[in-house]
Amino acid sequence: MQSTIKLSIITGKLSGKQYLFDSRATCIIGRNDDCNLQIADNVDMTISRYH
Repeated sequence: MQSTIKLSIITGKLSGKQYLFDSRATCIIGRNDDCNLQIADNVDMTISRYH
């Protein structure tokens, strides 16, 4: 059985944005350009370049 992960942003400037993952993957979150889920510098500078 295949699973789907849905990441929903619920507060802040990105509120309402959703990210869907329907296969096994490594997801890098951060401010750097090569992140899978990129948080813009003007949104939140407390987020590291890579998580």
